[in-house]
Amino acid sequence: MKRVLMFADFPAESMIKGPSVHTLSLIEGFKDCDDIELRIVDFKSERGESRNLTIAQNISVSIVPIRWPLTFYNIATRYGQYVKEIREFQPDIVHFTDPHQVNAMRFCGHIPHVLTIHGHFFNEHGLVSESLKRKLTRKAYFNESFRGLKLAANIILLSEYSKNEVAPYITGRTFNLGQPIPSDVFEIARTQSSPVVLCVGNVAKIKGQDRLVEVHSEFPEGTETRIAGAIRDPGYVAQLKEVIKNKKIVGLTFLGGLERDAIFKQLSQARILVCPSRLENMPYAILEACAVGIPCVSYNVGGINEVIKSGENGFVVDNQDEFVAAVNTLLIDETVYAEMSIKAKNSVQALKPDLVCRELKSIYQQILTL
Repeated sequence: MKRVLMFADFPAESMIKGPSVHTLSLIEGFKDCDDIELRIVDFKSERGESRNLTIAQNISVSIVPIRWPLTFYNIATRYGQYVKEIREFQPDIVHFTDPHQVNAMRFCGHIPHVLTIHGHFFNEHGLVSESLKRKLTRKAYFNESFRGLKLAANIILLSEYSKNEVAPYITGRTFNLGQPIPSDVFEIARTQSSPVVLCVGNVAKIKGQDRLVEVHSEFPEGTETRIAGAIRDPGYVAQLKEVIKNKKIVGLTFLGGLERDAIFKQLSQARILVCPSRLENMPYAILEACAVGIPCVSYNVGGINEVIKSGENGFVVDNQDEFVAAVNTLLIDETVYAEMSIKAKNSVQALKPDLVCRELKSIYQQILTL
């Protein structure tokens, strides 16, 4: 049995984000696997004592409180915790899920390790509104991340987009792996009775909800647009609500941050999922919508065009006119909609947890035999 130590985001509450969904999917895929012992350690920015959970006979989780932000002292302390976990567990392989974590290997000798690249690293074009303190924290995080990227001996890429983005900073071997979708998403029963356009993601300029607000009135009468996501930029949200008020826009609702069950309910009711983002990698909202059989309309950002084949299982667009035309096609044309719904669901069948974990075990084996 191979011992795998994974530093990953574990959902400690029911309102979870993409990396946590990824972790849940891997837990599902590896559960009761007789040749993998998996230990997951999640360092969370919280107070209190460490918590240990037994998920299955071969899977355990530790949630360890840490200090935030990433000051020099806190960075050094965290690396000390990584090293402590590695030395105590004595894994055959260490699996990192954030580039800055890899720097701990400077103190651990030649233990086989791998890094999964989850998202983008660059705050481009002022898309994130930040305080000076937050900017300095982010700069410290980026500096440590770039050092980790250069140090990583093995790197798992979830999209070609991420490969191109990190290419200038990496020297290690790369492996491709699909992003696993939890099985319960495939089982969501659709109950849509009215035309609902759903947008899921943190509410901030980088996610482009202003694009959706701008064109909502061009959708057919009776269309309901729902925006689900935690408010990341209150000033941006205030501007959107002012536009809605001044233009007297009706049928557009901000749902706020939702727990997992509530997201499932929204997916069951949605006819279309839209992604108006200005910057993405491979958003789980798109993958999960496809798993339910919901065609997606997205701007051509990140690795989305690797999942959505425009005109087949959804639409990938470059401007507002194309966005409106694509949404209206899926709202009005039942034949096109039915075909795309089937193709959307079929397009992500290979991302079920057991299949992805089978590929991940193969990657582990390749690393251990190199």
